[in-house]
Amino acid sequence: MHGVSVFTPGLAGRITEVARLRIPGIGMLDGARGVSAVSGTATCFPVGMARGATWDEALEECVGEAIGAETRAKGGSMILAPVVNILRHPRWGRAQETYGEDTVHLGRMGVAFVRGTQRHVIANPKHYALNSIENTRFAVDVAVDERSYRYLDRNDTAPLFPFGFGLAYTTFRYSNLAITPATVSPWGRVRVTAEVTNTGPVAGDEVAQLYVGYTGSRVARAVRDLKAFARIHLEPGETRTVPFEVRAPDLAYWDAGAGAFVVEPIAYTVEVGPSSRDLPLAGAFAVSP
Repeated sequence: MHGVSVFTPGLAGRITEVARLRIPGIGMLDGARGVSAVSGTATCFPVGMARGATWDEALEECVGEAIGAETRAKGGSMILAPVVNILRHPRWGRAQETYGEDTVHLGRMGVAFVRGTQRHVIANPKHYALNSIENTRFAVDVAVDERSYRYLDRNDTAPLFPFGFGLAYTTFRYSNLAITPATVSPWGRVRVTAEVTNTGPVAGDEVAQLYVGYTGSRVARAVRDLKAFARIHLEPGETRTVPFEVRAPDLAYWDAGAGAFVVEPIAYTVEVGPSSRDLPLAGAFAVSP
């Protein structure tokens, strides 16, 4: 979506009204970390990458609501955010604007921002089309395979900080994984629960993460994909049962030849833990033909 001018006083751009149809104009403002300085003074929030590191959807919804309220107060009716471009390369000039490199994590944080923002103005999620270079982004032709998988996991390369890794002032223990049912249809849902216990001396937050792997897939796929997560607060010694849900349609891969998503009737591994490389709980379920 483009305004008629990026030099509209107090705005990043404006879409002209259609008077004969009684459609009002739209005043647009950046951006991803707060209302743009072109409109004057406004709150400056941490960048999207820093907010993504919290894994806190409720907090991100509050950030979105605050930015939406300030956008409306400045005379805008649309905020050009959130940035939901997948971070494919760390040298992308606007890497800090997005939430991260995983579609599930990025999507849930982006949805939370939109939910909050749209209590006041229109949210305009942006940069879907492989925006991974800044200085030629209006002219570059970016070509990628229609399917991709994670290089480090596929080649068993240990990163310095695994995806999902975080520090805390306490420690946590995972136990009692339960998966029901054992087999679902291609349209079914699997319920997964796991217990998380704070085994340290102080209260703390933990981000419990659920990953799914693909046993016997006929195509090259990621070793594991994040499919669900939950941020929880636990007092010392407290145990909480954390529920997750995995939808069978979300297990599909993109069949480039058929031009469609395909859910394979195979076994799927379930792993739960605090990061993509620290997964103490494991189980499985199957999808029926």
